[in-house]
Amino acid sequence: MLSLSWRVPFLLGCFFLFLAGRTIHAASEGPSGAHRLKEASWKKRHERLVTEARSKRVDVMLLGDSITQGWADHRVWRATFSGKNVLNAGISSDGVEHVLWRVKNGLLDRARPKVVVLLAGVNDLSRAKPEQIAATSDAIIDEIRLRSPKTKILLLGVFPSGAEPTHKRRSRITALNSLLARQADGQKVVYLDIGRKFLETDGRLSKSVMYDHLHLTLKGYEIWAEAMTPKLDAMLD
Repeated sequence: MLSLSWRVPFLLGCFFLFLAGRTIHAASEGPSGAHRLKEASWKKRHERLVTEARSKRVDVMLLGDSITQGWADHRVWRATFSGKNVLNAGISSDGVEHVLWRVKNGLLDRARPKVVVLLAGVNDLSRAKPEQIAATSDAIIDEIRLRSPKTKILLLGVFPSGAEPTHKRRSRITALNSLLARQADGQKVVYLDIGRKFLETDGRLSKSVMYDHLHLTLKGYEIWAEAMTPKLDAMLD
């Protein structure tokens, strides 16, 4: 048995090892989406979306970042979603961790959409590996199914960006999309990659489709709508 003089430093050492382990574990979990609550405009939009999700019927929920948020209030939106109860829950600059936090914090408290259209991950490519992004995407899917088991998920491959096919994001997007595709089961989670439809035959990305080689123009949304609508309608039946 250890004497008292040995027990104290021994126990203290165990305690500090325990704390160090908790710190390492916490760091490995990555940043929480909650840090955007410090941004007044983000907080306001999140709260408004939660209020809408709780107060009206939602058959289709669009989840994502500025590319999703950009759907709203133009003729392609009206032509695509007329007659459907749709909530556009995209928020500009969101990464997958922010979308995950929002799903956990209000969006699905009461809403039970028939289909969630999930497009997220491009904002994470500069700060995380495809494997990390895909893991968080998988966590989003798990949270949706936990809160609304009957909801189907239309998981979209991240759209191409960067003018040239050699742009550094292109290979990362390809790697990420290959991982996202594995999350689909073809029934409750359906994967759809429409990326090639935005590209020229030589792989270049025209400004007529994405004005900054990232965000969609009206023509870009028309391409998205035409490619997605048959699959979405089938999932809503």
